[in-house]
Amino acid sequence: MEKAESHSPIIIVTGMHRSGTSLTASLLQRLGVNIGKRLVGANYGNVKGHFENVDFVEFHKGVLHDHNIDELGCTFQSNIYLNSQQIEQAESLIQNNQYSQHPWGWKDPRTTLFLNFWQEMLPPAHFIFVYRSPWEVVDSLYRRSTDLTLIKSPELAVKMWMYYNKKVLDFYQENHKQSLLVNVYKVGTKPQEFIQAINTKFNLDLPTPPEDNFDPTLLVDNILATPRPQLIKQCFPDSSDLFTTRSIS
Repeated sequence: MEKAESHSPIIIVTGMHRSGTSLTASLLQRLGVNIGKRLVGANYGNVKGHFENVDFVEFHKGVLHDHNIDELGCTFQSNIYLNSQQIEQAESLIQNNQYSQHPWGWKDPRTTLFLNFWQEMLPPAHFIFVYRSPWEVVDSLYRRSTDLTLIKSPELAVKMWMYYNKKVLDFYQENHKQSLLVNVYKVGTKPQEFIQAINTKFNLDLPTPPEDNFDPTLLVDNILATPRPQLIKQCFPDSSDLFTTRSIS
């Protein structure tokens, strides 16, 4: 596989669906990071927009389709292999989306399933992993109610959260210098600290975030006042352990 060249900083934002990757990408876009020429539009699930580059989203969906995996990326396969044609397509995506003078990158939760592939394609890339509690993610997925796989098998939402976050943590631990792991609430409520962490770790010079970056109504956390978090902890104790003992805030 030929490594693609890029002379400007590359920032890839990913993590489990409904974990705050859109919030993170929207902030980076406001600070000058080019996250795509064509972005997925707003809808019921993301009223402010998904901030997802259509090219990379459709590429990931196409690879998943070829492996008989749904578009959401609800899978537990350890590796998803790409053929030579798909590798050439990825190289073309990079050439068409990279910028020579400004930081660039993309956001797509499905990227979590292809971390090693993209790292090999783009060795200088910086990865920002956003995480959120399993009960909040599951609640958000259920409220969105647009994913047929999860409608048919609701228990897969928790298992999917565990799988994605394990992949993130495994990659993070092996590639600590290239990765930043952040809780969605830090992105939302302490954006200055978050951007400073990016600048320090990746040797970048992103500007100070604006004061009006975060709309707190978009992060619904009233699930904590319900029995659902305890139900998830009882039925899927590994998810609670993964969140409470291995997460980095």
